[in-house]
Amino acid sequence: MASATTTGGIVVPAGIDPFDPQGDMVEMGESIDPTIIHIVTNLAARTQLAAALSPTPARPLYVHRQDTLDAAHLESSTDGTTWATHFAPPALPTPTSTTANGSETSAGNLIRDDKLGGFTFPALAGCQYRVACDSVLLNGTAVGDIYSAQLRIIAGTALPGGTATLVAATQATVGAAGSAGRQPIDLSGPWTCPSTGQYTVAFFLQRNAAGTGVGTPVSSSAPRTLYAHLTGRVA
Repeated sequence: MASATTTGGIVVPAGIDPFDPQGDMVEMGESIDPTIIHIVTNLAARTQLAAALSPTPARPLYVHRQDTLDAAHLESSTDGTTWATHFAPPALPTPTSTTANGSETSAGNLIRDDKLGGFTFPALAGCQYRVACDSVLLNGTAVGDIYSAQLRIIAGTALPGGTATLVAATQATVGAAGSAGRQPIDLSGPWTCPSTGQYTVAFFLQRNAAGTGVGTPVSSSAPRTLYAHLTGRVA
């Protein structure tokens, strides 16, 4: 058919071509494909659509994939194989915090600080987060005892246990018993989300086996605060 192209790139009948409704609509539809966002249910549907449309740099393919978090629905490809996710990260919840003294640990046990609790947040696959616990001091009862402070994370909303994925760890040594010898614990680490969903992180404390005292995580001049923030996309 004789055709014309709109400023938006849509091919339309020129007005002088023979009457051909079916051919006109096919050509118009093909010209519209690169200008719209196609809705697909999952990865298989996206692959099938890409095979049919054969996207190129001049004719990229955009899809709204329904089986992901709201923040990561929009994807695009210029070759049908490599896909970019155009995402708006979900807002992260208010950090978990407390001024109450934490859960005590002794006898080499790895103890979760249930007085502080966990921080649950939505995370996107392939994104890197920095998980941290601020304003923590170690209060110990025996000079020379060494404590390991840890952050552990697990998928879901339940509190992680001692075998959950280790995100960060550091050590602190008791220099003087009680409040006079409290040591600051600077604890944070990077974590890359393996699969989109909800995750929960918690703070743990463990005394070395040779120690003799009791250790307690306490707050500094500010509340102990557990949180995560997005630092970028790595995959």
